[in-house]
Amino acid sequence: MKNVLLIMHRKILADALTRAMRDDERFQLFTEYDYSNALMTCQCAQAHVAVLEIPESGPWTPMRCFSLGDSLKERCPGLKLMILCPESSGTACIATVQARRQGRIDDFVYYDSSWKYLVSKLEALGV
Repeated sequence: MKNVLLIMHRKILADALTRAMRDDERFQLFTEYDYSNALMTCQCAQAHVAVLEIPESGPWTPMRCFSLGDSLKERCPGLKLMILCPESSGTACIATVQARRQGRIDDFVYYDSSWKYLVSKLEALGV
């Protein structure tokens, strides 16, 4: 079983993903809604992968999220990082594709992706 940390601004989305994936024996899900606690939660959960949502508004801009991701990957060796990107934000989309090309993130999915697609992406990461 692999530990997956959901770092999400939208509680309703995180709860829906948790419910949808609760019977999947391949994953144990942990959720963190307070981005400033993400590093501690990642370490405590011994996460294998973190799914980090870029919020559509608020203080957690794409660049700030990528900086958090850099810290997570630095402090949690072997962690895979997947971004949940708002497809309605051109800035976030461009920054996410660039981060993927630079190797700062391992993969990404858009908000409108199904949870089944997200699971397939997690599997592709070897999680």
